[in-house]
Amino acid sequence: MLKRVLLSLFAAIVLLGLASLEVPTPGSAGQKFKQADRLATSESLVTPAPGFRVDNFNVQRGKGEDGLRDLSRAASVLGGADIAGLQELSGTLFYGLDDQAEQIGDAIGLDYLFAPTSYRWLQAYRGSGLLSRFPVENWVVEVLPKVKGSKAGLRNLIVAEVLIEGQLVTLLVTHLDRRESNQVQLEYVLERFREVEGPVILMADLNTDLSNESLMSLIAEPGVKDAIHESIGQFWRLDWIVTRGFDVIEGGHTPRGISDHAHYWVRLSFTDVQPVLN
Repeated sequence: MLKRVLLSLFAAIVLLGLASLEVPTPGSAGQKFKQADRLATSESLVTPAPGFRVDNFNVQRGKGEDGLRDLSRAASVLGGADIAGLQELSGTLFYGLDDQAEQIGDAIGLDYLFAPTSYRWLQAYRGSGLLSRFPVENWVVEVLPKVKGSKAGLRNLIVAEVLIEGQLVTLLVTHLDRRESNQVQLEYVLERFREVEGPVILMADLNTDLSNESLMSLIAEPGVKDAIHESIGQFWRLDWIVTRGFDVIEGGHTPRGISDHAHYWVRLSFTDVQPVLN
């Protein structure tokens, strides 16, 4: 009897240990985002304005610099967004029965995609997200490369195509490693940006700043804009909204506090009239 109990206890410890391991997720693809619960959304959050608003926010799983964890504060500053790229989201296990992309999407009435970079405790553990008020044509989540042997660097890239004013726009969302895999991941993302033939918007925590020559080289290319710089000026930051094919109408930011990153938004309009899709 004792032997059986000890064996059962040992098996439980082994299973618990395996479940605690952080396991990389594979790439994925689909056509539509999950639909937000728009009945729960206040219409007062939506203000008519020219163009459309794009936000980027590393929400740090809803934890503020005051130590409090309250995802509703992130949702409140994202309320005017038409598109939002989000980083440092949690899955379903620790901070609610729904992943945090769904929680924010439902709160502000935007359809949502959660792209976990890893699984842990048999659940989607953490990752990035993309929210959209516009119809999504298709999306893929690509696993980003990392330096061989690196224990860190589990990151991915969301690539989605949405219809805005009848025009197909490619959206990219990512959160890069801040260690040795940063540059190889950055080069991958910049190349994916360049490969897009039409209008494209990158929303990202790149964990790199103005000193990065590869990033500055992209921004110097014809038609490419550092939209945060265009709207509120240049300053040190790790968060970026980079566009091609758009004019920047205005922008703003929410200083650090409800996260360890600032929240940024820009309002965009198409630079040139593109053919309307049938």
